[in-house]
Amino acid sequence: MEQEAVEVDPPFVECPNCGEEHEWRPDEGFGAAFGQGWVSCPEYGDVPVGDPRKK
Repeated sequence: MEQEAVEVDPPFVECPNCGEEHEWRPDEGFGAAFGQGWVSCPEYGDVPVGDPRKK
């Protein structure tokens, strides 16, 4: 259920590289166990970012 909510209304988080906010998506592999996710930065590509819902 939580995964579906992210897909429908993904949170936006600040990219640690460029400082702009981008859509966050959860890691679908091993990183999911650690609350890892990604932002797709147009300048830096896929950047690893922690889960903003866990703050």
